[in-house]
Amino acid sequence: MTNLQIKNFPDALHRALAERARSQGKTMSAYATDELRRGLERPSAADWVARLRDQLPVEGLPEVDAAATLDRVRAEYAAAMLDQVRVEPADDAAPASIRRP
Repeated sequence: MTNLQIKNFPDALHRALAERARSQGKTMSAYATDELRRGLERPSAADWVARLRDQLPVEGLPEVDAAATLDRVRAEYAAAMLDQVRVEPADDAAPASIRRP
C-alpha cells in the first residue's frame, strides 16, 4: 500500500472531512479512502455518456415530437384554468367581474 499527500488542502474541507469521519467512527484516512473508492467505482460523466451513445438508438420506442407534446399539454392546462374561471356580467355601471367558483 502507498501513501497519498494532498498539498494546499483547504482548512474548511479538512474540518468537514474530520467531522464526517468522526460521525461514522472512522479515521480520516479510512473515511477518505472509502469515499475515493466509492467515487471511483462510478463511471465518469464522459464514460456514462459514451455508454449511452453505444446503446442508442433504442429500437421499438415511438418517436415523440417534444415541441408538439409540450404545446398540447400547455393548451390542455390553459383550457383547464379557463374552465375554473367564470365571467359574469355586472350591472351597466361596472365592468364584467371575474369570479372563481
